[in-house]
Amino acid sequence: MIYLDNAATTFPKPEEVYLAMDEANRTYAVNAGRGSYRLAQYASKVIDDTRNEILKLVHGDKGSSVVLVPSVTIALNQILHGLSFVAGDIVYVSPYEHNAVARTLNLIYKRKGIVIKDLPINEETLEIDLDRMRYEFSREQPKCICVTHVSNVTGYILPIVDILNEAKNMMRLQYWMLLNL
Repeated sequence: MIYLDNAATTFPKPEEVYLAMDEANRTYAVNAGRGSYRLAQYASKVIDDTRNEILKLVHGDKGSSVVLVPSVTIALNQILHGLSFVAGDIVYVSPYEHNAVARTLNLIYKRKGIVIKDLPINEETLEIDLDRMRYEFSREQPKCICVTHVSNVTGYILPIVDILNEAKNMMRLQYWMLLNL
């Protein structure tokens, strides 16, 4: 079998994942954080240790929070719906965005009247055109920028440092979302 939907579901999973999930389901699949009994405390410790390992992996600050969600799609929906958008807010997106970003922003557009603009690309190379982007930002300042780090379709690595630095120059930028799917 040739499975082409791997980015969404990672199938088949590494054997270590199956073993860890089997162990968790058989030995400590209890209500973590809701009980004082030994098994609930152990489950809470596993979750806390996992959060700490994720913070180390991404070089996060000690005081940062790691929120565990069932999927990237759910996380993207929670993040985007949790932002304080008002009619006319400018949201820039790369043309390489995940469907969960595009659909969610489209719904927010319908509900709140935000303006969604694509980051400009060079038509020959299909790369982000940073000069045109700077010009666009100066004309219509972003409230939010959603940009994936690497296109899962083309493999293009977006210039996120350049995009972020330019966005930081815009006083109105309030939200920045980097997707590394």
